[in-house]
Amino acid sequence: IGHGSLVPPEPRYSVFSANTRYQLQTKDGANIFIRTSGPAQSDGTIHLRIQFETGSSQYWWLNNIIAVGILKAGNGYVAIDAWQLESPRPENWTHS
Repeated sequence: IGHGSLVPPEPRYSVFSANTRYQLQTKDGANIFIRTSGPAQSDGTIHLRIQFETGSSQYWWLNNIIAVGILKAGNGYVAIDAWQLESPRPENWTHS
């Protein structure tokens, strides 16, 4: 079940900003709450900040990730491609 609100464009800049909430239940019965927000882009996509919350020990790791996504609207649906951000490994760091 998803729920979202449309935030009116900022009058000075005419920028649309998404502010959505989703409640998912996995096949094994865990509940995962997802919160997204972010600005629309000139190409019609919306860049999202994504936050996950769950009390499930199986999916607890979701509470500690940083995720970003790109939302594309379709005819009666939305699709979100999402990525988890991770720090580079120390062996890949470059020193200047």
